Amino acid sequence: STHTSYLKMLAVAGVPTFVEKPISEEYFQIKNFLGSFKNNGGLKVQVGFNLRYLPIIGVISKYLTEGKLGKILYADLYVGQYLPSWRLEGSYADSYSASFSEGGGVSLDLIHELDLAYCWFGNVNFNEIFSAKLSKLKIDCEDFVRFETKLKPVVRVTLDYLNHVKSRRYILVGDAGSIECDVVFGRFKYVSYKGRETVLDDPKLFDLKATYTFEIDDFLYQIKKGGKFDTSERALGLDCLKTALKGRKHLQK
Repeated sequence: STHTSYLKMLAVAGVPTFVEKPISEEYFQIKNFLGSFKNNGGLKVQVGFNLRYLPIIGVISKYLTEGKLGKILYADLYVGQYLPSWRLEGSYADSYSASFSEGGGVSLDLIHELDLAYCWFGNVNFNEIFSAKLSKLKIDCEDFVRFETKLKPVVRVTLDYLNHVKSRRYILVGDAGSIECDVVFGRFKYVSYKGRETVLDDPKLFDLKATYTFEIDDFLYQIKKGGKFDTSERALGLDCLKTALKGRKHLQK
């Protein structure tokens, strides 16, 4: 909830800034602010979508680019983790995740899978959104949200604070092949329409902790080379932010 105010101060001072995802909890305010820098030498900012740096995500992206799945028919991206087991640094009820005003709720907190949907499938139109608080968790925001398209490819993204079995899994189905990927258990499987299989389970492909080093190294490299940062809507995740905000719900505890 403080991202925009700090980013404004740092940007005006010309300080290169790394911002944790999402860049803001307000779409139009941040979009207008970023636009004001287009004719002022550009803005040196990078947003921390660390899953973009997970090697297995790169593998999936490559399979899509190379057409190994053919025409995509549908995709199902899911992440779920029980909030009290996730937030161990004190009571989960006191964390930002539990507070709508501080930017909590699964729509923003677990925005990674929405970001991946836009990375993989372009300008996705999620015109069906179901958001709710299904549990008795001591939070005042949504603990479950599902985003879904109506037209092909059918893309569904489901996020929750509820699953006691920590899960992050992706199913992508095309007319030439299919992928099932379980990030938590470290297994990727591709099967072509001819029945040819590829299974990947090298732990390095699924090392989430390493992604934080990779993204910071990239940020420092961009500063060192002195080039312009990519501040397009896609790079900064403004497209998935706009969608995520539609899934937010301010609910009484």
